[in-house]
Amino acid sequence: MSEDTVSLFNPNEDNSSKIFSIVLRIRHDMVSTIKEQFPEFYIYFPFERQPLGEVYIDERRVVARVKWDCAGRALSVGSFSIKDIEKIKAFNEDIFSYGYTELKDALGAEWIGREVYTYISHHAGGGISFDRYDNLRISWLNDILTPISEENRTRVLRAIPMQPQYEIEPLSKTLWVLEGDESMTQGSGFAIGAREIVTCSHCVFDDTMLFQHNNFNVKYKIENITRNEDIDIAILDIGIELEHFLAIGNPDEAQLMDHILILGHPNYRKGDTVIAQPGLITGFRTISAIRRILTNAHIVAGCSGGAALDAQGNALGIAVTGTDSEANSDQTEAHGIIPINAIKFIKS
Repeated sequence: MSEDTVSLFNPNEDNSSKIFSIVLRIRHDMVSTIKEQFPEFYIYFPFERQPLGEVYIDERRVVARVKWDCAGRALSVGSFSIKDIEKIKAFNEDIFSYGYTELKDALGAEWIGREVYTYISHHAGGGISFDRYDNLRISWLNDILTPISEENRTRVLRAIPMQPQYEIEPLSKTLWVLEGDESMTQGSGFAIGAREIVTCSHCVFDDTMLFQHNNFNVKYKIENITRNEDIDIAILDIGIELEHFLAIGNPDEAQLMDHILILGHPNYRKGDTVIAQPGLITGFRTISAIRRILTNAHIVAGCSGGAALDAQGNALGIAVTGTDSEANSDQTEAHGIIPINAIKFIKS
């Protein structure tokens, strides 16, 4: 027997022993391969069940079909039915050398499918080509892995939508730092129009100045302010035309497990960039008659007034509550967001 040939069965054994050996060999190799190469998908395969194996052997050909769709059945092996044996005998000689795709097309779903595998080849004294045996097995596993993987991905997406991709650089240009030296306060804000910067009312004091993180030497006083302290929102005009501002999203359409991105300046220090915190919408809570959005994205002191974006990068709301530091961010569920359409209560 050459190096590229392996023994599938012992030709000196009786027929029942040959059949049993072949089915056990195929089952063992399938289970070993999936556990070693695709362990994360093993639970989606039926290999813990005992299969039904059917084997045909003649002087130079072997056909073995293993079915795993027989729930509750003990390991069972035997010969093919008379009808299937007639089909095997009618196979043209080329089929015993077909590759996996050709073999699958020629045999059909009753022979190769999600829970049925057929090995077909020539043999010499029970010896078969290892390359063929290995290639057919791996090709079948890859073939059924694709839909199983897709089904698993779809199940995950039903719970968690696909992660959106944000272009942070242009978004960061809409963000502002709010800082008061005498009041020793700090917050964030974001532009939604040429003369409108939205923030939280509790971030705005008499000495509050605004600047952008990459231009901290140029600071602006607040020229005009409209606010609603009960809802905790404010709109600021700093006396200049703003070039960069966010489009407005629709928080009424927000749902549990939607993706969200928090942009702001928590605990800002000179040289810091905008801080981006991706997360999911984890709930809703009514405060001051406004349905706030809750998220698992961390809202840390100084991020109040920052932007909460939907998956399209539109302004969904205003970060309002959270925690004093990143270290304590897991100690509250109240990482809250005021919906952006609440500004109607101070613009009317």
